[in-house]
Amino acid sequence: MKAERLRKFTKITAVLAAAVIMTVALAGCGSKQTTDKSLSKIQTDENAKSVTITATTQGKFTDKDTMHCVVFNDGKMASHSMFVTGCTPEKFHEALVKVGGTPWNTTDKELKDGEYTDGQKVNVTLTWKGQEEPVELGDILVTNGGKHPDTDIRFSGNKENIDKAGSGCILCLNSCWAGITSNASYAFNDIDSGKVKMKLDKDNAPDDKQKVKITFTLE
Repeated sequence: MKAERLRKFTKITAVLAAAVIMTVALAGCGSKQTTDKSLSKIQTDENAKSVTITATTQGKFTDKDTMHCVVFNDGKMASHSMFVTGCTPEKFHEALVKVGGTPWNTTDKELKDGEYTDGQKVNVTLTWKGQEEPVELGDILVTNGGKHPDTDIRFSGNKENIDKAGSGCILCLNSCWAGITSNASYAFNDIDSGKVKMKLDKDNAPDDKQKVKITFTLE
C-alpha cells in the first residue's frame, strides 16, 4: 500500500510541476505581446479623412540609413524601422479605406527596381510629448547632403503583398510593393541600394524610445 501511495504522490507531483512550468511559459509569451496596449490603438476621423496610430521611436536610425519608416512591431522588418507600432498593416489599411481612401495596388503585383508607386496622396505628420504642434514627416528626416527629403506619400495599397511578405510595413520611404503607404518621390530600392540616404534628423526627430502619434491624412 505504501508503495502504491508513493507512486500516486509521485504522479501528482509531476503533474503539478508540469502545470507550473506551462503557466510560467505562457505568462512569458503573453507579456511580450502586451507591453504597451496604447501602441495598438487606431484613431479614425472620417470628417478629416485621417488615421492616427501610436508608435515608438528607434533612435539608432539617426546614424543608420533605412527605407522603413513605420513597421508593425511583430513584422519581419521591425528592427529595421525608425518607428514601431502595435497597429497591424491589415488594420491600418482597413482604417484608411474607412476614412475614404482608395488603395492603388489591389493585386499581388510587385514593383521592380527603379519603378514608382502611385495612388491617392497622403500627408503624414507627427506629434509627441513636448511637441504638440504637428511636424511634417520630411522635417524629421535627412537625406543626401544633409537636406530634408522629398515626401510624396501615397496610399499604395499592397494588402495582398503585405500578407505574403509578413514584413509589417505601414510606411516606406521609397516606393514599395509591400508597404501600405510609400514615398513616390523615390523609386523602389533607391535607399537599400545606397543611391538615396535616409536617416532620422538628430536635431529634429523625437528621442530614442519616445512615443509618438503619427497621423495620415488623405488629400
